[in-house]
Amino acid sequence: MTSNDKALMAVLFSVTGVLYVFVIIGPDFATPPDFATMRIPSGLTGALIPAVATLVAAFAGAWAAFQWQARKSEDDQAKQNIEAVNNAIFNLIRKHHTFIALRNQFINEHRDDKRRHMKIMPAIGIEYDAPEIQYDSLGFMLSSEDPNVLSRLLLTEQEIYSTLKTVKEWSKLHLERVQPTIEHIQKKEGSVVPIKRIERELGKMDSQMLRGLTDAMVEGVDASIAAIENSISDLNKAAKNVYPGHAVIDFAQKQK
Repeated sequence: MTSNDKALMAVLFSVTGVLYVFVIIGPDFATPPDFATMRIPSGLTGALIPAVATLVAAFAGAWAAFQWQARKSEDDQAKQNIEAVNNAIFNLIRKHHTFIALRNQFINEHRDDKRRHMKIMPAIGIEYDAPEIQYDSLGFMLSSEDPNVLSRLLLTEQEIYSTLKTVKEWSKLHLERVQPTIEHIQKKEGSVVPIKRIERELGKMDSQMLRGLTDAMVEGVDASIAAIENSISDLNKAAKNVYPGHAVIDFAQKQK
């Protein structure tokens, strides 16, 4: 039973209690009303006025309590929902920072280089876990003007997961195959090693895999950044649509 149901039950019990006192244990109603003259016995009249007044007062008090409890429950629910959407946005912003760092510190310098699969160095210390989004707590978004916002958020989460998985596989290949191969060649032939020499040492399969993972990583990072920015904007607008006036997280300043 919800708090609103309890408050409503209090109203019903108050009304029932007053009626019980008035009808069952009230004054003597043995003398029936005179319907011919439309006169009500004086005993009944004397009991009716205070009883009705008591009934009205009890009902008004219980109804006021019910209304207060209902408003409090709505406010509490609003706070919980806003907290849920802010947590989701915060987790998305964290991943956004991760991808921005990857793009700016590792990718952009060699983005247009045909040999970028060899020149982009693997990043160390990246968190590969997907963002923690509690969809059950975001169900209120379905009542906004944009009920599809959660569907798009799910696609964004999948894009993030796929990109992080690609980055992890690419980094592993670079650390376990490419770097040791380069070091092995350098010990024999000197510090300057041509790209084709590295690819020949790696073999056709690993070289093609490295190229494919590099291309997928670059495209995935760009796509994830755009998807996260769109999802944060969508969540912000939808939450404010349902709860106008509440503080919802947004980008303080988008990183470029």
